[in-house]
Amino acid sequence: MDLDEVLKHLQSKHEFLESDFEKLSSYFEHRSFKKNELLFKAGDIVRHTFFVTKGVFRQYYVNEEGKERTIYFTEEGNFAGELMSFLFKTPTKFYYQALEDAELLLLNREDWEHIFTTVPSFSLYQLKLHAQFIADLKEVMGSATRITPDEKYRRLQKNNPGLLQRLTKPYCRLPGHYTGNTKPHKEKKHGLNGFLIRIKILMVCFSFFCLNKKHGAEKDIVQRRR
Repeated sequence: MDLDEVLKHLQSKHEFLESDFEKLSSYFEHRSFKKNELLFKAGDIVRHTFFVTKGVFRQYYVNEEGKERTIYFTEEGNFAGELMSFLFKTPTKFYYQALEDAELLLLNREDWEHIFTTVPSFSLYQLKLHAQFIADLKEVMGSATRITPDEKYRRLQKNNPGLLQRLTKPYCRLPGHYTGNTKPHKEKKHGLNGFLIRIKILMVCFSFFCLNKKHGAEKDIVQRRR
């Protein structure tokens, strides 16, 4: 998937002007990742938001028992990242891992912020994207303590059989908690309750961030007109 295809994909998801495409195209950085490679890990400050052009990624955390728990998978044609760390430059508690050889387009925070305040169609797209992501994440985490590995497997099989087929191929890696085969994680443990609190804080903080950026952009426009 080259940049032109990415822009066409974005246009299929939201109404972008051709002039917006020209502004966006110069900001993305291409990078490749090997199977099992981590894009970021707990303790890192996440400095990019990502658009997947090839491969499958997963974001996960480590629970109080030291076991990995996958939050979501990301396939081609989707943005991903860790919004709290990205926006506020704070260490993340999560991991983002390639489950097969993969490629991403990266957008750093400074460029993302510039585009967010100068390309209205991109701003609206990102607001809708993150609102949907947070809603989906709340639903997933709300049922995390009630769903067994077998139930997770059946749900994935029902909702996204194509993804499940990819995850069970020899070159890929289906996380252990989708099969019941888990091993204690050696790194720092993080609880589910703390994660849910972070999600609620994230919703509030992202709303304030967007309002502040919108106010700042409108103020700049008024000053330029004077």
